[in-house]
Amino acid sequence: MVKEVFNGIQDYFTAYRLLNELNLWKYFKIPIVISFLLGITVILLPGVFRMISVASSQALGDFPGENKPSLLSVILLVV
Repeated sequence: MVKEVFNGIQDYFTAYRLLNELNLWKYFKIPIVISFLLGITVILLPGVFRMISVASSQALGDFPGENKPSLLSVILLVV
């Protein structure tokens, strides 16, 4: 297993050398930028949704931790 890890690392360096040798970086700039932006979005988006949720619940006077019936329980009581 350790040998396979070293082979994988060696392959990455080989690919990097080949990209430099053949001047192929221009074809990788846009996908790299897209991947970076997507990764940042995936990391930050849950926090943004949480901030919006807390802000809207505070604006409505509905604070997290209060024992209020959920929408599902109200619907089940009506039905």
